[in-house]
Amino acid sequence: MNKKLQIVLLAGVLLIVAYGAYLVFINLNQIPPQTSSLVITNFEECVANGNPVMESYPRQCRYEDQIFVESVGNELEKTDLIRLDTPLPNQTISSPLVIKGQARGFWFFEASFPVILVDWDGKIIAQGLAQAKGDWMTTEFVPFEADLVFTVDKNVYSNKGSLILRKDNPSGLPQNDDVLEIPIVFAGITGIVKPAPLLSEAEARVIAEKSCIKGGGALGVGIYNENSKTWWYDANLNFTKPGCNPACVVSEETKTAEINWRCTGAIPPETKPVVIKCLPEQRNADVCNEIYQPVCAKVNIQCFTTPCNPIKQTFSNACHACQNSLVELYTTGDCQVE
Repeated sequence: MNKKLQIVLLAGVLLIVAYGAYLVFINLNQIPPQTSSLVITNFEECVANGNPVMESYPRQCRYEDQIFVESVGNELEKTDLIRLDTPLPNQTISSPLVIKGQARGFWFFEASFPVILVDWDGKIIAQGLAQAKGDWMTTEFVPFEADLVFTVDKNVYSNKGSLILRKDNPSGLPQNDDVLEIPIVFAGITGIVKPAPLLSEAEARVIAEKSCIKGGGALGVGIYNENSKTWWYDANLNFTKPGCNPACVVSEETKTAEINWRCTGAIPPETKPVVIKCLPEQRNADVCNEIYQPVCAKVNIQCFTTPCNPIKQTFSNACHACQNSLVELYTTGDCQVE
């Protein structure tokens, strides 16, 4: 009986081994599934590949299990402060460019605010002032218009750029800075055809989030720069520098990331303050608005024995300063300690 049992057990083991060998043979000779070599990294590439587009706002394109959202800048975040009628995000533009929209009265100073046009590399190719088309001394929306004349380098890396509408901030205080920035497309510019990156957008994003995002920041859509072999992510940080538009840049070669503040050209050059004389209508104003646009005024001190030098005093706006009979001149912004 023992010998028969041993034979049965041996036969069972041999059957199991044979079946296992058969499964291994089938697996080794199986034709591997076909995988797509196509690399999609952004909304534009997704659309160009013929994938379905969802007509939401912003639009969304689906490729396999990924969804790419069309960038509209920070338009949606600023809609209660400033709105553009033309151009709209991702609109194709040419020179001369007519800009129209509406902004809250406090976006202006002296009925205007700066407008800047930059190319793909952040180089300023045009700048000017948007002018209010109504009474800007209000907190309501005021129509504005601006015209920009520009020339784009035909050999530029990309046909994309940005239109920047900056809140006028005579105080110079960082907490009073604000900006609307939307992507645009330059007409007649094809840009350079770029090969697929070695580092995927998903891999680069992981590196960017670990290195650049601390304390509640967020990253925008990744854009690959073939020239520098880097991935660029607009970085919405919980801290910033005046006149800067930070990006988290991931190197394909070193697989490391750093913040590029992109401040070049965006900060207006330092100029001496313009001295403004109080006008009769400012002195005779019955009521001043309460919009905080500080000015530094020279207050003439009345002395009874010897002549006195005027002292500097910050007023909430020019109207309040000129209502003071001892004020004749003022400059925009807070008084600086000398």
